[in-house]
Amino acid sequence: MQPTGNRLARKSDSRSVPAAERRAPMRLRRAIALTALARPEDRMQSLAAGFQMHVAKPVELAELIMVIATLIRDQQQDATMN
Repeated sequence: MQPTGNRLARKSDSRSVPAAERRAPMRLRRAIALTALARPEDRMQSLAAGFQMHVAKPVELAELIMVIATLIRDQQQDATMN
């Protein structure tokens, strides 16, 4: 996540994204906004910026694991439907 003024933008850094995923359309990529911003409008901005989920810090490890597991499950379900 890259703060850009009052907006959030998904960061696509070629060094941190595997080559196969870089070739995938952006709609197939999954991302979680992990931010200190916890207002409802912050969550809405994250989702509008292309993140699938928004988690406000501080976050408990168990919650973060659950969010990641949900994201993976959703991605696997989407893959089997396409």
